[in-house]
Amino acid sequence: MPERKRLTLAGALIFKQVARALDDVTDMFIRQVNKMHHKAEEALMQYQVAHADRTDALIAVLREITLAYKAEGSREERLTLIETLLEKEADQILAQCMAHEAVAGSNHLSFLPLFYSGRRSTLFLFLESVSLISTTQDRVLFDAIAFLLAHKGLHCKWLAASHAPLSEDDRGSLNPLDLSFVADKWWRLVTGNKDRGAVVERIERRYFELCVFSNVMLELKSGDLCVPGSDQFSDYRKELVSKDEFERGVALYGEQAGIPVEGPLFIARLRGQLEAAAKRANDNFPANEYLRIENGEPVLKRLQRKPEPEGLSRLEQQLVEHMTHVDIVDALSDTEHWLNWSRFFGPISGHDAKLENPRERYLITTFCLWLQPLRCSHASQPVAPGRDITSWILSRRINPMCGPKPSTLTPKVKAPPYLVWRICWGSN
Repeated sequence: MPERKRLTLAGALIFKQVARALDDVTDMFIRQVNKMHHKAEEALMQYQVAHADRTDALIAVLREITLAYKAEGSREERLTLIETLLEKEADQILAQCMAHEAVAGSNHLSFLPLFYSGRRSTLFLFLESVSLISTTQDRVLFDAIAFLLAHKGLHCKWLAASHAPLSEDDRGSLNPLDLSFVADKWWRLVTGNKDRGAVVERIERRYFELCVFSNVMLELKSGDLCVPGSDQFSDYRKELVSKDEFERGVALYGEQAGIPVEGPLFIARLRGQLEAAAKRANDNFPANEYLRIENGEPVLKRLQRKPEPEGLSRLEQQLVEHMTHVDIVDALSDTEHWLNWSRFFGPISGHDAKLENPRERYLITTFCLWLQPLRCSHASQPVAPGRDITSWILSRRINPMCGPKPSTLTPKVKAPPYLVWRICWGSN
């Protein structure tokens, strides 16, 4: 192969591997943040179950206070009765109310610090190692990320809500940190204040870090943040046609597609098609036995199954008789060779080297999982690993946390259908 081609292929391979690595790292970041939130939600549910008696007790106290307020007597007598109810346990009731308020509305965010300490360095490493680009004009989150990284080494509980100037004109002054990206459910945890309009002078460090990481995760999933060089999290704007390219190619596109490219003509043509389709549907409605109108809404009946064509069973029998026998393990091995579908298995880091003969293990585990385990009928077939090894592969590398199951591979593998049919039917 010429040197130029080898270098081109090597460069393409490096580019693809870098994109894959960036995708994996970003996916791991999203998984880690999601996992923290899931665990916090579970902790909230356990907390609510464990403290149900306390909630019932608070409701009982509220009932007694309400009854005392509505009791007969003067205002002073009713106030004395309420004071009698609260006198001995006022501090305890107030503490219980504050604890309940922290998780009111099924807000699990207060439990996130329980699962954060072991992931803090990993999440910071992601922000330090990966370049992020915003696909919008909003720069508030980027300022928060810069503030976060600047205070990475601090471990105090509270941080001053101000940062160094971002331009030369503001040198010598401290700019207040813009917290407009903080959602309402985060506000009290981050600022320690219920009033969103109040001036914020300090922020709670841990909850601020968690809030920033959570927002980065959400914006990566929504496409508001992108990772240059990646594939799955790339900038979608680069896939859009530029205005100059549109102007150059719109006439040819309209000619090839057979549609007008001028706005009024295109609208008139589309409107005419819609009116014609509506008229056909209206004219055919009386004779349409599958469509009816209920409460002003159209309802379609389920189509009846058509009878089997004459001779279908005979054709199926002839196909079975003439079809070349293919061992299921050979079919799995061939399709793996063509499509590399085992790439969907394994840890997200992609370190298959930690598993000896990963492809062979994945093939055997897939065979044992979706089919009945059979004894090897040929000496040339690979010897299956033990049940403990197969179970380990299944739990660690073929599960919803580590990768999709083969049932989810169909829409992901873009393979020509005729290829699989020709080889598996023995007509090669």
